Amino acid sequence: MSTDATTDGDGEAQDGATIRLARHHLEEYLNALNALVDEAVIRITDTGLETRAVDPANVGMVGVDLSNTAFTENYAGEATFGINTRKLGALVERLDTAFLDLDYDAEFRKATIGCGPYTYTHATTNPDHVRNEPDIPDMDLSFKATVNSDQLREAVEWFDEFTTHIRMGYAPDDGEFWMKADERMSGNKIGTDDGEWRLDRSELGYVDRCGRADSQFSIDFLRDMARAIPEDRPVTIRIGEEFPMKLTYEVGWEETGANEGFAHGEVTFFLAPRIQSD
Repeated sequence: MSTDATTDGDGEAQDGATIRLARHHLEEYLNALNALVDEAVIRITDTGLETRAVDPANVGMVGVDLSNTAFTENYAGEATFGINTRKLGALVERLDTAFLDLDYDAEFRKATIGCGPYTYTHATTNPDHVRNEPDIPDMDLSFKATVNSDQLREAVEWFDEFTTHIRMGYAPDDGEFWMKADERMSGNKIGTDDGEWRLDRSELGYVDRCGRADSQFSIDFLRDMARAIPEDRPVTIRIGEEFPMKLTYEVGWEETGANEGFAHGEVTFFLAPRIQSD
């Protein structure tokens, strides 16, 4: 690795970095980014990996953090660089290995992934040439609960068969978390492709807030987010009334025993609501 310093997106000098981590940790990291973007800035810091990105239409936002506890002992250096997330994601997914090495050469702006007989060198992008990293907002939303990722994905993919937008909410009086699609009237034509999905409060995981919520979202964006979440993973959903949705789930899971373990990181999705006109 070169020791000649270049500068990151903030104009600060960087010498490059080398880390080793589990392949599936990096795969989950890239899957989350690929739900919304094709390229993003990766920051390797003394605390771990982090990325913030927003899709070109400014509808969805993602933040991914992976703690340095996911790295092995050969962690060294800090770096900031832009990557083609889809290309790297596809390559990492195909590797049949437990661990891989990620090395960033600041002098030549190259990121190298190595494992076993494979070595791939990726020409990185200047962070200044990648879409600006967004600030993750802190919103006080009226409903917050956890659902299983498989349940969420199944419901969203069902709606995806017949509608482009869904309403999602919680009815405190009925104690139900719901999604529905209602086709609106257009002239003399009445839409018939309607559907509903409901979960009783007892069928949800941990419920932290149970205020009234009702917002409309794009099924395309929600589908891509849901597909990025690993199977059988608790997902925390936060929604309000015509406010953005916030989804969070853990990544970098490490098993320590039967049905036991801990996560090294977290993904946060934000999805802007679609305001329905009268």
